[in-house]
Amino acid sequence: MQWGHYIWPAVIAGFEPILLAFGGSTMSVPDGQTCNLEHPDSIRAFQFIQDMMWVDHTAITPQVEQENAGKYRFALGELAMLGGAHWMTDIINDQNPDLNYDVAALPAEQAGNASVVHVHGWAFYSGSQNKDLAWHFVQWVSTEGAGPEMGLIPAYRDLALSDVFLERPGEPEHLQEAFLEPADWPLTMGPTAFSDKYAQILGPDGYGLAIEAIMLNEMPAAEALAGVCEVVDAIMNE
Repeated sequence: MQWGHYIWPAVIAGFEPILLAFGGSTMSVPDGQTCNLEHPDSIRAFQFIQDMMWVDHTAITPQVEQENAGKYRFALGELAMLGGAHWMTDIINDQNPDLNYDVAALPAEQAGNASVVHVHGWAFYSGSQNKDLAWHFVQWVSTEGAGPEMGLIPAYRDLALSDVFLERPGEPEHLQEAFLEPADWPLTMGPTAFSDKYAQILGPDGYGLAIEAIMLNEMPAAEALAGVCEVVDAIMNE
């Protein structure tokens, strides 16, 4: 009737907060230059994720995800909890504005509370024939348009803490506690694998097949991740 939890399958924003809270990470902290997927706590976190899907049957599997994505299942009331970003509120307001829900910060594990921050940057083409209008749009989408129209958290503290964001109609009650206060956690950071080599280390020539094997329950996490850091580090050293 209803799934318990949704973890974005094979997406770093879905699994890295769990790795960090367990004491692991995808890449080394804080420099992000060497693979950390074979750290015992990274393996333990991935086994936890795998067991939620395939042992406890509380989390959506990749196969169920293909039938209908978890973000849409939550809006339909088919999912009790999901880890996600603020833009989920726009999906809920669009698809099920009467859904009674709230937001909360991610729970702690042995290393503490952890989260990841994705930053969206806006720019316009230098050869634009409408630079004034383009600059006006960039300013708007980076400030008062960030929350209401784009579903994002404004990057400017005064705006993020204002009623423009926190009291927007249709927003859940505890935005500040769930989305803003975690920015002060020591383990809140950008995804550790984000670098100029990200596409390579994410793909089948990097750690992609290992994560896929975990999510599809093809082998235990320790077995799937064995030797993956040698491959990832070789890419980083190219």
